[in-house]
Amino acid sequence: MNSLPGYSPIATCKLGLLSLICHEWATMLPVDSSPRARRYLLTLSGVTLFVLAFPMAVWQMGFLSDEVRNLARRLFSVGLENNIGAWWSGALLVLAAVHSFDGFRRYQDEGATKLALAWLVIAGVLVGLSLDEVGSLHERVGQRGGWWALLPFGVVIIAAVTWASWQMWTSSVERRSIKLIAVAFALFAATAGNEYLEHALEWPAWLRPWRAGFEEGLELVGMLILISVAMRHSGEAFREPVPGEAPRPCLWVSHSMPVGLLLAAAAVTPFFAVLSAGLTDTHRGRPADWLAMTMFLLAALAAWRSVLCANRPERYPGRVGVGVLLLLASAASVAIYPHWQVDLGFAQFNARLTVISFLLLGITSFAWMRDHAGGLRAAYVWLGAAGLSGVLAMTAQGLLFQQLATQWLAVLAYALAAPQVVQSIGAMLGLKKKATSA
Repeated sequence: MNSLPGYSPIATCKLGLLSLICHEWATMLPVDSSPRARRYLLTLSGVTLFVLAFPMAVWQMGFLSDEVRNLARRLFSVGLENNIGAWWSGALLVLAAVHSFDGFRRYQDEGATKLALAWLVIAGVLVGLSLDEVGSLHERVGQRGGWWALLPFGVVIIAAVTWASWQMWTSSVERRSIKLIAVAFALFAATAGNEYLEHALEWPAWLRPWRAGFEEGLELVGMLILISVAMRHSGEAFREPVPGEAPRPCLWVSHSMPVGLLLAAAAVTPFFAVLSAGLTDTHRGRPADWLAMTMFLLAALAAWRSVLCANRPERYPGRVGVGVLLLLASAASVAIYPHWQVDLGFAQFNARLTVISFLLLGITSFAWMRDHAGGLRAAYVWLGAAGLSGVLAMTAQGLLFQQLATQWLAVLAYALAAPQVVQSIGAMLGLKKKATSA
């Protein structure tokens, strides 16, 4: 291939590859996707590109001090754990799972049981992969038992995705989805192969960041492909209306999570806290952090639902602010170590819980903007959550209690951001009381 003027052959190759990727990306969304859906995917792609490229670009700036370059790498590199990069990778998988749950709910409402179960299985696999991404599960299993110990997990994932794809094949509409899902999981498999090469070969120091960036880039592209495939099941503002078609769910699991699923998430918090507190390799991720970041992320999506889903968004700018602060709380649950402490005048506070307390206090101010009684009541409730977080930041001693506190605050934040779920719990308890009294 001839080089472009002013570019080396390698740069020309990169530009040609980028052009090919952009062309494929432009045809990835279905034709009935709305402009807002395209902006949504473009935003996710832009943030992903920044998270991937920023630490690599800073690393190449030799005029910066080693301290600054290492700080950028520690904060953003997707090849490391417990940072913004690890959180973003896990968040993308959660988003793909949320849209997959929309597919489950859509086909369940239409009575297509097999297709509904297929998307439910896909959603479950994505939730598991997100837990692995943030909680560093396969790294620990591989370290203890080698590659053979990972084989059963790979077999389960392949079997689940194959079964779901077989069910989808019965629908001509879903056959294109199968192809893109296969591409995404092939990229995940390529990442596993790159991890093997990482340890099998001796890489020059200058090449290691690029090798890591290539490996993690493949994985991130696979996540974005899964989001683009699953989001076509999300209705309202995510797609152009089709006359005569029943309304599709939109981010259903984030604002209307089944009561049993929420109770299960709350019930598993002690197990995750004990498991995470007992881990000795503190440089790796923790399952308790994954649960906290997931619940905060779902709370952010619940706050943004009227902005993301409604064809005519509510004119309440505070919703955007509430969602942004909950998103920051989700990131803080991973990027700030649970045992870090900070001195604030007269006392020592837990750093993560202190940050979450200030973020919840910011949400209180946004809720106060609403000029009606409901908004004021919400402000008081968020203020109580911020106060609780502040008290826990001052009193939470020991890693176990700190992990429990973060998870409890995340579940509480979700309950406040998605009040219809709490109303469902109240209605269920009310029915049980009536049945008992009868």
